[in-house]
Amino acid sequence: CNRPRMDQRDPGGRLGPYIEESQPDMRNLEVFCELCNEGDIIFLLTDGIHDHLDPRQLGKTPADFGLQGTWELLRPDLTERLKQTFAIELLSQILSRSQNPKAVIDTLLSYSTKVTKAIRDFMTADPKAHAPQDKKQYPGSLDHATGFAFYVGGKQIPPSTK
Repeated sequence: CNRPRMDQRDPGGRLGPYIEESQPDMRNLEVFCELCNEGDIIFLLTDGIHDHLDPRQLGKTPADFGLQGTWELLRPDLTERLKQTFAIELLSQILSRSQNPKAVIDTLLSYSTKVTKAIRDFMTADPKAHAPQDKKQYPGSLDHATGFAFYVGGKQIPPSTK
């Protein structure tokens, strides 16, 4: 991986004031554009949910995708493509029955809670212990989990989802 190692105490971005009292820290802000249709649901997630869509956080290895080596040895573009494909497929499974914005967020929060159960149980049993690094046995990451979802378009909920 060509990225510099991040300091775990520094999130690399904050919504609230940071360096100057009136300026947010936007170091890791990314902007994306995607065409939407009226009635589509857009959801915004913090890393406390988003990280649980990453195969590495769930204890998956490149071998699980038919590849040799470690995540660190894969080309960054291949790693990103695998992560995106995995996340899309996982979201399709998780959200298969979610019909409205509230259900999307409720479902994703429930999913994140299930993913982190083993690590939360471990930390509850021994609060002074360091979090184990074995993602197969202790998947996920402990972080704030927040999400927001809304319909694209007018104020009315599409009739098919009422």
